[in-house]
Amino acid sequence: MNEAKSQLAKLLAQEGVEVVHDPKMDTAAFDPMKRILYLPVLKDMTGDTYDLFVLHEVGHALYTPKDGFHSAPEEKGQRYKGFLNVVEDARIEKKIKRKYPGGRSNMIRGYHDLMKRDFFGVHQNDVNKLGMIDRFNLYFKCGLALNIKFSEGEMEYIDRGRELESWDDVLDLVEDLWEYAENEEATTDLQEMLSLKDVNFGDQDDDAPDIEYEFENGEESDEEMEDEGEGKGEGQGEESDEEGDEDPEDIFPGMTGGNEVSEDHNIMQQSFTDKAFRENEKELVNTQVRGDFHYTTVPEIDPSMFVCDYKTFIDGMIKQSEEVVSHRMGRGYHGYYWNNYQWESLEHFNQVNKPIISYMVKEFEMRKSANLAKRAKISQTGILNTSALYKYKIDDRIFKSILHTPEGKNHGLIFYIDFSGSMNQILPDVISQAVLMAMFCRQVKIPYRIYGFTNGYQNKLGKLLEQKYREQDDNRVVNRYNIKKSDMLSFKPGDLGMDTSLCLYEIFSDRQTGSDFQRICRAFIEHPKYGSTPIPMGGTPLNEAILNGIALCREFRKTYNLDIVNTIFMTDGDSSSNQRYWKESEVGPDKGEYGEYGNFNSRNDTIYIKDRKSNEQIAVTDTKIRHWGWAFTKKLIELYKISTGSNTIYMNIINRVEYYSGEKANINWYDLKEKIRKDGWLKTDDEGVDAIFTILSRAFKIKTDADEKFEKVEAGGKIGTVRSAFRNMNKNRLKQRFLVGNFIQEIA
Repeated sequence: MNEAKSQLAKLLAQEGVEVVHDPKMDTAAFDPMKRILYLPVLKDMTGDTYDLFVLHEVGHALYTPKDGFHSAPEEKGQRYKGFLNVVEDARIEKKIKRKYPGGRSNMIRGYHDLMKRDFFGVHQNDVNKLGMIDRFNLYFKCGLALNIKFSEGEMEYIDRGRELESWDDVLDLVEDLWEYAENEEATTDLQEMLSLKDVNFGDQDDDAPDIEYEFENGEESDEEMEDEGEGKGEGQGEESDEEGDEDPEDIFPGMTGGNEVSEDHNIMQQSFTDKAFRENEKELVNTQVRGDFHYTTVPEIDPSMFVCDYKTFIDGMIKQSEEVVSHRMGRGYHGYYWNNYQWESLEHFNQVNKPIISYMVKEFEMRKSANLAKRAKISQTGILNTSALYKYKIDDRIFKSILHTPEGKNHGLIFYIDFSGSMNQILPDVISQAVLMAMFCRQVKIPYRIYGFTNGYQNKLGKLLEQKYREQDDNRVVNRYNIKKSDMLSFKPGDLGMDTSLCLYEIFSDRQTGSDFQRICRAFIEHPKYGSTPIPMGGTPLNEAILNGIALCREFRKTYNLDIVNTIFMTDGDSSSNQRYWKESEVGPDKGEYGEYGNFNSRNDTIYIKDRKSNEQIAVTDTKIRHWGWAFTKKLIELYKISTGSNTIYMNIINRVEYYSGEKANINWYDLKEKIRKDGWLKTDDEGVDAIFTILSRAFKIKTDADEKFEKVEAGGKIGTVRSAFRNMNKNRLKQRFLVGNFIQEIA
């Protein structure tokens, strides 16, 4: 079940009620203090029966007092409790339908299904032979479908049932219905039905007619009634010493409530349909649930705590790298790691790429103008055009026209690049593509942020901790295991555990001046061939980057008043695993420097993750794919998407196509291997992610062989040769810069 897209979950969020599915429960329960509705895990978690079940329980959570729940004890016995259940159900279902009209049809179809399963125990019997309380129950749950008849006096109770508003109204009506039932006489047919102790209401004779129920929405059952439960009969309930007489308590256990006055009850003072429904309700519960259920939330932490802003990045990391390179250049050292490094200098890089970026900018503006012209509309103003009056007999366009051109939408870009150690060999080419992306965004005035994510302490949190601990002890080592003691991060019970060494280096930003931008570009383009990388490589805290990015994206959108935000996550592997969450209890399963936390297994357990700000929630369930680490990350990207409204793009860098590559791309890996050959990358999609790019590492290399081939064409050569070389050059230029090209197609 996709909890995040469930209509019912959104309704509950508006009321501040949290839904918790507990596989250990066989019935619903509500905690009024914590406003948590506990529901069992049903066999069908997506259909109308589930919607009916949840809407019904939501109605109890919103409107039923503590004493009115089905599980609450009743001093007058279980028979009287059955009357309370029936009348209160009528009240809360009316109110929940009134509050959420969209759920009305779901409830109708849900009861339609339950009637086919004989949940009320009236299969193949005339419902008009039942007592008043049972007919009352079926009428308010199934409507006019069963053609239930009432006497003129009984219609008074039906009218009062329609007008129920408060709990006091329920108590008054129950008292009157209880008194009415005390004087009600069982029909002969009902007595015969109840006298059969082991009767099975679902068994049919071969000649028995099929019963079709026609419901309010016009649907009609085309199938025979299914026997999924057994209805128990009962005698008249009169005391007798004769052998063979049955006591109602023996036939319907619990109906009499087990109190000393039960023998004075009329047989009609019990709701057989309510009893049957409560018993059959257990059939809906799925008892074969794999793993445990965990309910977690996204930590509400200041997202800037994990960011190393570009000014700090320049003053610290870039400056340090410049000193290293200056020292090595003075000694004549170069080529520590990349002897065949592509770019001689930043000037060389700009010389090759700036004309192409300018061409892409022009193409982008043309695409945008064409799209706006396509959406433009001409409308009449209502003001007469005197110049056209002379032809009013042959042309009705005699009013002045006006052209309405809709404004383009404001776009923004957030780009996360993996700076883990495994990216070492491919990183220079990836950075080259990222620089092109930044150059394009700067020219077309698109707000953007490009972050490099890995482990580190150069972020705001690390600096604050360093300052604090140096004040206490100059020799104190700053590390992530001191976080909880610092009280700089506040985790709440249920918050997902986070690797607090996450560091987001703000590499490029629209806030940078031209000189700052060029300085960072020079460091990434020139310094690698001297063995210096401005960002120290570490692990892959991708999941933490996604969780922290939710708040960053919201702030980014709000700051620039953006209509659309495009977020790209680029990595060459899975996120480091962190399968735990903070516990509320003082004694947890594990305790250390982080405090107390609980663990989950994303392969077997069901993990619900909720973003409190947006009230959006996703469920990580038992997945069929082997790549369970990716399954968890993909769900976090889905939560990012629905919580921020951002377009999400995942880029997976691979050296060769393998089985897991196909699972990430949501395509058979044999097909992936075949389709990726042409361009070196392939775009696919999957549920919860707008686009997935699988990219061979070699595709990032910006090759200039086609340019060189065009330059070697001799003057005065054949026109066909020149034309072919020119076309190949242009095609190659765009193909080698696929990152910017695909981004243009997304936003133009």
